Amino acid sequence: MSRHPGQECLALYAGGELGLIERLSVALHARRCERCRAEVAAFRASSGVVRQRAIPRHWVSASYV
Repeated sequence: MSRHPGQECLALYAGGELGLIERLSVALHARRCERCRAEVAAFRASSGVVRQRAIPRHWVSASYV
């Protein structure tokens, strides 16, 4: 990847939603680019917060809590 991936691509990468080739391309880029690594980390962190708030606690099995 010769240029920075877009926000949508980074968000999809963070969520594990890219195909193999695009995922590898973004992973290699992020390995060398601190800015994109930070953006991926931010997407992953915000995604975790959304998931925690979106799923009612009583739906989650005790073995996952």
